[in-house]
Amino acid sequence: TALCGYFPGKRMGWLEDTPAGVVRDWSMPTPRYETRPSGRGLSELPFARVKAQLLAISITDDPFGTVAAIERLLGYFENSARTHLRIAPDDIGEKAVGHFAFFRSEYQDRLWPIALGWLQKGELAPGTPGVRV
Repeated sequence: TALCGYFPGKRMGWLEDTPAGVVRDWSMPTPRYETRPSGRGLSELPFARVKAQLLAISITDDPFGTVAAIERLLGYFENSARTHLRIAPDDIGEKAVGHFAFFRSEYQDRLWPIALGWLQKGELAPGTPGVRV
């Protein structure tokens, strides 16, 4: 990251290229994400101005995307209709999915249509895997 000025995730086959400041924040654990080493605090950002329907998708085997963490994040969007969909890997015929795998092309047929349908229609399609939290 120091050499390139960003994290070259794409070249490593992991994530996308990511700004150095973001990677530094991610790499330094804190008890809660709201207080970052960079000093950027979530509570200082204008989340309350967002008035869109929101969908948060979390995966049960994601150690970072816990129910508490997702609900805490959604709580910042107090003026939005919020939906939290929690999917177990077994719901989509997998043994594991984890934190970043949602964005891998191997899930384009099983997970991506959930987000696409939400963006197109603002609702979850009947038979969507997972449970609403």
